[in-house]
Amino acid sequence: MQELYQSLELIYKSGLYASFTKAFQFVDSSNLSRVEALNLNIYQGLSLQKLKEYRRAESVFNESLQHIKQFLKQKSKSDGESLCLSEIDVKFHLHECYVALGETNQAVNLLQNIPPKQRDKRIYNALGTLYLQSGVENPASAAFKEVIKECPLALDAVVSLLRLGVSAKEIQDVVTAGGKLPASEAGWYQAFVSAQAALYAKEFKTCIKECRSLEDRSDIPHNCVDVLVTEGLAHAWGGDDEQARLVLQRASSLDNFLFTGMDTLASILHRTNRSRELETLASKLMNISDTRPESWVALGHFCHLNKNYKRAVYFAYKACQIEAKNVEALLLKGYIFLDLKKYRDAINHFKEANQIASYRLEAHQGIVECNIGLQRHREAANAATEACKQFNNSPRALTLYATALLKEPLAVARAKTLLERAADAGYLPAVYLLVDLLEREGAQEKAVSYIKRSLQYESSGKLYQVLGDLLAKQGKEAEAMEQYSLALSLNPKDEAALAGLQRIEAANDGGLEASYDLEMTEVVSNNDSIGGRVSPSRRQELEDSETEAVWSDGDLNIIGGS
Repeated sequence: MQELYQSLELIYKSGLYASFTKAFQFVDSSNLSRVEALNLNIYQGLSLQKLKEYRRAESVFNESLQHIKQFLKQKSKSDGESLCLSEIDVKFHLHECYVALGETNQAVNLLQNIPPKQRDKRIYNALGTLYLQSGVENPASAAFKEVIKECPLALDAVVSLLRLGVSAKEIQDVVTAGGKLPASEAGWYQAFVSAQAALYAKEFKTCIKECRSLEDRSDIPHNCVDVLVTEGLAHAWGGDDEQARLVLQRASSLDNFLFTGMDTLASILHRTNRSRELETLASKLMNISDTRPESWVALGHFCHLNKNYKRAVYFAYKACQIEAKNVEALLLKGYIFLDLKKYRDAINHFKEANQIASYRLEAHQGIVECNIGLQRHREAANAATEACKQFNNSPRALTLYATALLKEPLAVARAKTLLERAADAGYLPAVYLLVDLLEREGAQEKAVSYIKRSLQYESSGKLYQVLGDLLAKQGKEAEAMEQYSLALSLNPKDEAALAGLQRIEAANDGGLEASYDLEMTEVVSNNDSIGGRVSPSRRQELEDSETEAVWSDGDLNIIGGS
């Protein structure tokens, strides 16, 4: 029966998994040696796993584990035959089946039962991932540290540790203690860790600076996509949608099959109303793979932008099915329900996103907006206060807090103070809110001064448009038209600036027509007329005047011709 075993083994190793599972049913294990029968059983489990028949694979792997235990007890040292997989390997594959079936607890229990001395890097990484998904932070941190101690270049484990709040210095200490980092890689490795640490510590400007220094290094390839994605995320999470879009689109152009960060790019394209670009991105991602959450998130944003809420919710749900704790999918569902004024459903998704990624201000903002929608202004203010604590009173967080306070008449003065702090830091949304507040208070000159001060540091079409509106209301039409023109030079499709320009032009045209009508009325009123007819003497004067006008035109033509 040696030939049968070798033939079946060849079928498996050739990747013909469906054929192996069919042929395995006809094998009489009594005609095989104990090791051969056990190996074929393991191959059967592996083949079923490859075919995504996880429940059947689970049953076969459990049966194989029982046989392996018996085999190891009875195996003699002189026995030359060996198993194709160790007991640890089989348990790892069984854990993968449990994960695929959504049975996380069984997967965790299985791996936890492996003695620590028998756990390798793969087991620790799997345990860390499962702990992280379950929200058990300390064991997850301990597991990932074991991974990077042996494999410091396991960058996914490094990022997971930073997400858990482990400092860059602590990671460096673990890596140094392990002594496994190649000296040639130490330079870029430290810069990578610093950039990722800054990203998850909400130090977005530092992260961008570190990413750019990485791009300039000569010891790594230029245009490293992962570095660009990190920089793009830092821009996005810091509230700079335009720069985030440019950087992430650049990363996507360098790697046509890139998924990481594309869900964030989709949300930016949605916020900036770039429908055509969003549709192109969603189609591209779906054509590459429909098994990644980013594809469904992009499709959901496209439907949400086009107000197809039912399909948008469904696509966001599909993304969560693939990755239960996908932050972008949870935020998308939250904003869809917020638009539908289903505030209680929306706030649940925002809270879940906040638990997973408290470093995302969008989650805090969603909670605040839902509480405002529910008329729970005190809860909104409390949520905004928490955001200020989380983000160290950043201009974005202060603006969010001010937005909540503006809903309470007695807190408007406090809101104004917060907006002034944020506006002084150059945060434009705070400037716009402050200008609107000052305008309502009648302090238009002060509002104009804030806009002009902001224009010294940043040239924005909206700033010019808002300044144009303010000047128009003050009756300074010429200056207003100049500002509208500047806004349109930056964005020819700026509807607000175009509308403002048209209003002034229409008013001027109306003024000229009114002036002309007035002059004609004065002429008629000065006529010596009876019953609407001009007197003979006056008619002669008018005829003489018309004749002079004709001759004047003729003279002008002659002069022009000469």
